[in-house]
Amino acid sequence: MTMFRATASTLIVLVLSVRFISVTPMVRLGAPARVEVATVPGAICDIEVRSPAGIVRTAGIRPKKALTSGRIVWTWRVGKTKRPGTWTLVVDCLLGEQLGRAEAKFTVK
Repeated sequence: MTMFRATASTLIVLVLSVRFISVTPMVRLGAPARVEVATVPGAICDIEVRSPAGIVRTAGIRPKKALTSGRIVWTWRVGKTKRPGTWTLVVDCLLGEQLGRAEAKFTVK
């Protein structure tokens, strides 16, 4: 007879501080959007921009590393053919085993 010993494992998630410093509150189609977050220096953060039609892919939306100030700025141009409405921003950051997330909304007209 083979016996198996079950061991308990614990998942520990360390929370990393991520907060929005500024978000362009209203953007017109074809105009630039700007987002700034504050986190821990050296954290790697990715931003996801969600329009009413789905996830937006463009040159300015890519992962970045927080500066020594802990700040990250993303800027991109909202396409003229995108769908207006309320858009959602999701920023996920990672530093070692620490994870953090912040969400915000802005309007595209």
